[in-house]
Amino acid sequence: PHHADVDGMTGRPCPFTEPIAATEAYDKQVQISLEPSGDHAVISVESRKVKEGVALEEQWTTNFTCELHQVAPEPQPRLDIARLQATAARRAGADELYAFARSVDIHHLEFMKALSTLHYGQGWLLAEVTLSELAQGYLDHFHVHPAYLDFSTLMPFCLFDKEAAAERQPFIPIFIESFRARSCAVVSTRTTLTPGCCTPCRSASGRAIRSCHTSLP
Repeated sequence: PHHADVDGMTGRPCPFTEPIAATEAYDKQVQISLEPSGDHAVISVESRKVKEGVALEEQWTTNFTCELHQVAPEPQPRLDIARLQATAARRAGADELYAFARSVDIHHLEFMKALSTLHYGQGWLLAEVTLSELAQGYLDHFHVHPAYLDFSTLMPFCLFDKEAAAERQPFIPIFIESFRARSCAVVSTRTTLTPGCCTPCRSASGRAIRSCHTSLP
């Protein structure tokens, strides 16, 4: 098997073409593939409907793709957190953000709902984020907890005209030009939101190495 330091990897581009949504009628089987392609690897995430372990459809739907590139180490950006907190023009709780999400019919249950203080500045936003007690119990399951990732994609909407954003429904498809997770920092650049709605894992050789399912809690 091949191993790589995650701090030296970046994903680009990262289009999320369709959400993975489960309902009371079916769960979702998720398949993650990693295939070599020249000087990088291609990651794809696909899903299909299942019920009680039985596939309800043969065809897999592509939900996400990205190219995984190895990059040279870079110094981590350092923010003067104390200065940003002191100069914030306004502060609010995370409920402000989740209320906006609910207004466009996106609902977060306890596992995915983070606790936060939002610090608004002139053209910037700083969030102090902690996970719910339920979510904290799964920190060792992920390199970056999905509640943190979800919160980071919602944060930009706090700086948008919320009425205009709600009218456009700019959630999925979503396009992120590049993504890099370094230690506890999540760095993303040029997030473009476009109008729209809302396994076995394979080794480089194509061999299935793990499968997972998502279902309603």
